[in-house]
Amino acid sequence: SSDDRYLAVCTNEGGYSDLKIYDLVNEAYLNTPKPPKGVISEYLPIFWAPGAAKLLFNVSGAARPMDYWVLDIMSDSLEKVTHSDMAGLTADDFVQPRLCSFRSFDGLEIPYFLYAPKGMHENMPVMLEIHGGPEGQSVPGIAYKELLHYMVSQGIAVAEPNVRGSTGYGKMYTHLDDVEKRLDSVEDIACLIDHLVKTGVADPQKIGVMGVSYGGFMTLSCAARMPERLCCSVCTVGMFNLVTFLENTADYRRPHRESEYGTLANDRQTLCNVSP
Repeated sequence: SSDDRYLAVCTNEGGYSDLKIYDLVNEAYLNTPKPPKGVISEYLPIFWAPGAAKLLFNVSGAARPMDYWVLDIMSDSLEKVTHSDMAGLTADDFVQPRLCSFRSFDGLEIPYFLYAPKGMHENMPVMLEIHGGPEGQSVPGIAYKELLHYMVSQGIAVAEPNVRGSTGYGKMYTHLDDVEKRLDSVEDIACLIDHLVKTGVADPQKIGVMGVSYGGFMTLSCAARMPERLCCSVCTVGMFNLVTFLENTADYRRPHRESEYGTLANDRQTLCNVSP
């Protein structure tokens, strides 16, 4: 806050945002009103009002577009101050995802969000949507998820896994797919398919995979390495060859990407081996 009395702390808790206010004088967290369960964008700043203990922040969710809220510390109140247009839709037109997890081939617990069509619970057609990055994270929301919600409205469940290499679960988890460990994250998808079939969630004959950018690389990897498990795959601007990707990406970007995938100078064979 402007007087350095209060500190706003936003933490990522399994893909959801947890906002807390810390009193730097009394060295304790305050028991303030909680915003609705959702996600506070990491790309849009949180503002303290100049000269007042009021905090402006955004929240969005799986059935809620992004709106701004004001938390007033002095009056201990929370108010929604914008009302985004839903273009004729209502919250009832969307479904809330269920946060689930499964054990992968090495015992690692992998989280995923499951969007199930209303009234459907088992033996469902399921589309696996894999996020890009690879250092990204799937979180509940409406923005940029129009196709996801459309598929759900048409009776197709969507599972969004945060396989190893995703952010939001600690630095160690983020680096579990680096260089020669690249295919371990693909094996996570194989284990997710096994899990969805074993628990009766998915129709084993109706499982697809899709993704954009690095999610497209994962989509191609799944299609190439486990085609018998999939009825379809939808790749959008995915890389199919990490060697040609690194050779042709921008010069400024190459060192950053080589730290994740391996270098052309030292890891060319590994880059070939893990490419779909």
